[in-house]
Amino acid sequence: MNRKKGILFLLLMILAAFWIGCESTTSDQKTYDEKQIKLNDADRDAMAAYVRKCLADTSAKPEGFSAALTGDYNKDVFVDIFAAGTEPLQTRAREGSVAESLRRACQQLHENPAFPTRFGAKLDQARLAIHIIDKVKTLPSRDLKKISRVVEPGIHGLIVDGANGRRGFQVAEEVLYQGWGMKGFGDKDRVMGKAMSELQLKKLCKNAKLGENDWKDEKKTKLYFFTSHDFVEDKPGGGKTLETYRAHKLYAKEITRSQLLEAAWMAARNLAYNTKDDGMMGYHQRPEVDRFAKGYNIVRHAGAVWGLFTAYKATGDVELLNAGLRALKYLIPNIKIAAEDPNVAYLDYQGQSILGTNALTAMALVDIPPELLTPEWKTLREKLGNGVIAFQVADGQFYASWSQKLKGGPVPSPQPRYYPGEAFLSLVSLYETDPQPKWLAAAKKCAEAQMREWDKDPKQQPDAWVVQAMSKLYRIEKNEKYPQYVFKMVNWHFGHQWGMPEKHEGKLPFKDYFGGADNSTPPRSTPTSARNEANAEAWHLAKLVGNQEMTQKLGDAVMASYWHNLVDQFMPETVYYLPAPEKAVGGIRGALISNDIRIDYDQHFLSSAINGLDLAEERYGVGEFSPLSKGKILDVHKLGLNPAEAAKQLGGAAPAAPAPAAAPAPAPEAPKAKKKTK
Repeated sequence: MNRKKGILFLLLMILAAFWIGCESTTSDQKTYDEKQIKLNDADRDAMAAYVRKCLADTSAKPEGFSAALTGDYNKDVFVDIFAAGTEPLQTRAREGSVAESLRRACQQLHENPAFPTRFGAKLDQARLAIHIIDKVKTLPSRDLKKISRVVEPGIHGLIVDGANGRRGFQVAEEVLYQGWGMKGFGDKDRVMGKAMSELQLKKLCKNAKLGENDWKDEKKTKLYFFTSHDFVEDKPGGGKTLETYRAHKLYAKEITRSQLLEAAWMAARNLAYNTKDDGMMGYHQRPEVDRFAKGYNIVRHAGAVWGLFTAYKATGDVELLNAGLRALKYLIPNIKIAAEDPNVAYLDYQGQSILGTNALTAMALVDIPPELLTPEWKTLREKLGNGVIAFQVADGQFYASWSQKLKGGPVPSPQPRYYPGEAFLSLVSLYETDPQPKWLAAAKKCAEAQMREWDKDPKQQPDAWVVQAMSKLYRIEKNEKYPQYVFKMVNWHFGHQWGMPEKHEGKLPFKDYFGGADNSTPPRSTPTSARNEANAEAWHLAKLVGNQEMTQKLGDAVMASYWHNLVDQFMPETVYYLPAPEKAVGGIRGALISNDIRIDYDQHFLSSAINGLDLAEERYGVGEFSPLSKGKILDVHKLGLNPAEAAKQLGGAAPAAPAPAAAPAPAPEAPKAKKKTK
């Protein structure tokens, strides 16, 4: 009896050694030749279909396999199984040909006790991903700085051979599957460069049952890196396959108007889906672990409200309007009337009264559908605009907070990033909707202050909000200095955008860098889309003033940025590795190697996209909506419709705007100085 138990225990230990996720295996096949394999769509579809059949029936035979799949190719093949709410499985095999390696991988999955538990009854809900090793090279150094220049996260996989005979693998896309590009929710929690290389190598060694720092010692380990052919089924239960690049999809560069509007709508839907009944938003999520941040940023909340209203007015989707109204209502209890002036309002959120919140809330009320702008909201909008002016001093600069304004004295120097630009744009937007001289006068002071600031350092990074505001201001006030400064500022963008001739002559280290901002490696989504908001508005300005050279350059830069952001966007076919995909669909990832989604990532992209619809049409035509959005949205601006009429055509009825539950509370008066007594 004890002998039987011992044999059973030994068998279980052997089964446990099969690679799950990134777990190591042993192999006598330590070398790789230079042979490479070329795959086409038919090959990928045939492989996925065979694996799916084989998982249901181990005796299944491959169908439609080309000579490339049945011929000699002695490199490792990996199979992943993903399903929402289920821990994934991964296995590896190397049997001399792709066909035999796939057969063996399926056999190993059947032998794995976790397979029937996790996927036995839900293969029709699962998606298969397959990775086939392509080029293998020896890692040339153990220095992290050098390694980080050679091994690109999400593109290169890793292999370790231990002196103890253990061998471990790390598929390139594991970086995305596991979410290693972000370890928390703060900007300092991004893992990039040397930190990413070290994290990958430690995990590689640990999963090979080696010491996590054995990668440092050439006597203990040999290290290799590799590229691979990667693809995934495009929907649960099987279907066509999608070739992936860093676990995501690369699109054709020719983005049509309809494709761009659909992408903007998807980003807005992500905002709407994660807006709670009380109007608070799922501010920052890490979808690979299905967690949301506990912290909150009310400035970005106000910007997201503005984005939702903008998206509703472009698509007629009432769900976006409803979410925007809920989120607007969330702001109401935080609006205060200044004790010093009953015509001035500002937002006080958890003791903070920030210029940017005032500006973006005023902009949201500029873009609320006109039929919902009640007299009460219109009055409040003006008071918030007056609040923006109250933050401003005579030379056009701003206090950053209401408490600074009350104290008086010099404004912050240097000025805070973004807030003055947000204030500038809000003042221009207010004037466009409500042409009172006070808005224009304050906006012109902003312009003068920003031009003076630029002259101090023409090599500085421009504020994208300022570029937008100054471009729009020129339509109102034909000051020829405005286009001159706008074009100087966007020239800086050209030199800091991958794919532009001004940046390394347009040369790219990796395909998905195209269009991305160069302030981090790999590029991040929001620096790309925020700059693109500026470039899109500057493109309209260049057309207006007849600057053909700048129109062409800006058009190139804007369309490149759109492409990059589409690669960053989670779509139904690219959420396969997430436990709760419905929360992420449409969301814009933080970076090519970071899955995190924050409300401003969505807002900046959708705002830039909606402002560039005419450009996309001019370059690549109107196109058509995909089944994803067909019948759910209309191109409201193209059709010249009122958003409410568009909503009606789509079968939705626009709701009434939420009235403030009560008049905004007056702020407590500042303590009066005591009279001196004799």
